[in-house]
Amino acid sequence: MIEAIKPRIGRRTAISAIGVAAAGLVVSPLLSALDTVAGQADATVAKYKGTRDGKILESTDGGKTWQVVANFGKEYSIRAVVRRRRNLVATLKQRRRSFEIKSLDARTWYTMEWRWPST
Repeated sequence: MIEAIKPRIGRRTAISAIGVAAAGLVVSPLLSALDTVAGQADATVAKYKGTRDGKILESTDGGKTWQVVANFGKEYSIRAVVRRRRNLVATLKQRRRSFEIKSLDARTWYTMEWRWPST
């Protein structure tokens, strides 16, 4: 006759295991809901990029299509477009001089600081 082997776990281990299982039951749906909300938020966040001919482009569909939101002219090159806190900041370059502009809505832009060419 084969005897069943009974696992020996202490009371503390059993209580810890039950606590972890209960926490998983409570936290798991919350994490799933947060993941869903984060996925939706990522899909609606606008992306921006600059072009060498002075345009700032915006995409609201994850980069599939791009629309021109600002055109500074062919004499400017858009070197970078990044988010800093609530502002959108673009670095423009004209010949050897570059400067930064900022915007809250990507439609109205304000100058920030000049950078003199390095010698």
